[in-house]
Amino acid sequence: MRIQASSLCSGYLTGSKAPFFLQNECCERQTTGYYHVLIKFASLKHYFGYSMQIEKNKVAILHYTLKNNEGTVLDKSDDGSFVYLHGALNIIPGLESALTGKKMGEEFNVKVAPEDAYGVRSEEHMQEVPKEMFESDDEINVGMQFNAQGPNGEDLMVTIVEIKEDVIVIDGNHPLAGVELNFDVKVVEVRDA
Repeated sequence: MRIQASSLCSGYLTGSKAPFFLQNECCERQTTGYYHVLIKFASLKHYFGYSMQIEKNKVAILHYTLKNNEGTVLDKSDDGSFVYLHGALNIIPGLESALTGKKMGEEFNVKVAPEDAYGVRSEEHMQEVPKEMFESDDEINVGMQFNAQGPNGEDLMVTIVEIKEDVIVIDGNHPLAGVELNFDVKVVEVRDA
C-alpha cells in the first residue's frame, strides 16, 4: 500500500465516507485500521493546534479580563486582538509565567503580585518640577498624563498629582504600580512565530 502523509488529512476531511475510513486516489486500496486513526488524529491535532503549548517563541492569542482586588474591571480584550510573542518580555512577568505550558482552549485565573507586574509604588518616582517645564497652551489639570524622559533617556509616562503655585508634582510610577492584578484568561490560539 502506498500512502502520502498529506493525503491522509485531506482524505479524512473531504473524501471519507465514515470516520476511520480512508478512500483516496493516493492509496492503492481502501484501508481501515488503528494506524490510520492515529495518523489522521495526529494530523488533525497538529492542524488545529491542540498539541501546541505556550512556550518561548510561540505566538499566543488571548481573551482576558483584568480586575483589581475590589473586582473593578481595569482592562479587557475579548475580540482576538491581544496577540503576543511568549518569552519576548512583551507582557508582565507574572502573567507570562502563568501562561507557560497552557494550550489552546484552556481557561484559568491568576493573581499577579505587584512585584511580578508593574512594581511597587516608589516615592522616588514622585517629583516637583517647575511649571515652565510644561509648554502647553492648554490648561494643566490633576490627572493629566505627559510623556517625559527618564534619567537614562528612557521614555516615561508621568501623571500630574498636584499643582502648587510655582511647581507641579508629577508621579512617574505606573498607574498600576502597587496593585495586585487578577486575570481571567482564555487561550484562543497558539502557533509558531
